[in-house]
Amino acid sequence: MDLSIGVWLLGLFLFMIAMSMPIAIAIAMSSLTIMYFILPFEVASITAGQKIITGIDSFSLLAIPFFIL
Repeated sequence: MDLSIGVWLLGLFLFMIAMSMPIAIAIAMSSLTIMYFILPFEVASITAGQKIITGIDSFSLLAIPFFIL
């Protein structure tokens, strides 16, 4: 990863935290913003969708809602 990309990501994250945004939303918004600036729109959209689905596709995470049901 290029150092300037990491600096922009950290700076955007800290700016959102300073604006009293919740941490989870600040992480998501800063990563998606940087990803949309680096990659073309179609590639960034597909990549974001794949990462979200693979993050949710975990047996232990699926056990929690099924236990509640």
